[in-house]
Amino acid sequence: MDQLREDPWAIHISEYASMDIPNVWKRWHNPVHYTTLKFLGIDISTLNFEKIQKTENSHVPSYQLEQAKEGIAKKFNVSPEQIEILIKG
Repeated sequence: MDQLREDPWAIHISEYASMDIPNVWKRWHNPVHYTTLKFLGIDISTLNFEKIQKTENSHVPSYQLEQAKEGIAKKFNVSPEQIEILIKG
């Protein structure tokens, strides 16, 4: 068995194209799904890509996140390892 990675993967996106394809995403729980544009019926030449504006580095030192996890864990009487912090932007 391969050794599991301890560091998380990150997906970086520099451009996006808005589109509306009804029912294209099924009820998958994983936010990443590997398929092809052809399978989804998407012709990339018809898409209007827009650049994503770069933002300043808003890195929060990990010790602050750990302190937040500890406080939340104490509030809800669980261990800090059970706390996940999700930032939606």
